[in-house]
Amino acid sequence: MTNQEYTITQNAINYQVPVYTADPLWCEILYRYEITEISGDQAIQSFDNDPASRTFTFFNDNDLTLSTLTQKAYTVTVFGKSGNITPTESGTTFTLTLKNPCIDPAFVTINAGTV
Repeated sequence: MTNQEYTITQNAINYQVPVYTADPLWCEILYRYEITEISGDQAIQSFDNDPASRTFTFFNDNDLTLSTLTQKAYTVTVFGKSGNITPTESGTTFTLTLKNPCIDPAFVTINAGTV
């Protein structure tokens, strides 16, 4: 998995997780995820758990508490599960770092007021 960074208010970004494989190869794999701190889930707009897609969409445009004063890291674990009678599940993690836009000049503009 590749660690991800997202700045609050940034346009939505997508991240496709790698394919999990089962043995035997024809067994269906079901995907799900967990995040260490549930508040960070507010920046995960969606997770398409279809085995062909496996794609997260990160987006949040209004909650700076998710990034604290500068940035905050959340651990996301993606699980793949296969098997009908005795399912087997395996997970791997990536770090989702949510950044505060107010400290990044690429995200802050100030216009002088008029009198």
